[in-house]
Amino acid sequence: MSVPDDVSGVVVARKKRKGRPLSECKRTVTVSVRLSVLEAVALDEARGHRQRGAFLRELLVGQVPRPIPSINLDAWQALSRSASNLNQLSRHLNSGGAATAQEALSVLEDFRDRLIGMQS
Repeated sequence: MSVPDDVSGVVVARKKRKGRPLSECKRTVTVSVRLSVLEAVALDEARGHRQRGAFLRELLVGQVPRPIPSINLDAWQALSRSASNLNQLSRHLNSGGAATAQEALSVLEDFRDRLIGMQS
């Protein structure tokens, strides 16, 4: 993809405030397209939670992430709950809270069991 001659000498400016730097190439061109209902449904299914414009831009430059298979998503959610429990226990202990060894062992065993279950 070539850069038009009129933007080849553009210098990237930075904001003086904190935050994200200004974009290297400001998006000023609008592309409008009409889709059939079936095409719009297919686009919406493919884009998932992303906005249509962002999805089409990612598709154009080849950066569209692959969707996560539902089996992996289910495993991720199950593991996430156990990891959250482990994190809560760690935060409680680090803030000076007390817990019995049995409580800690129970949370650790649950986390370990879910990790081992992910391998099968």
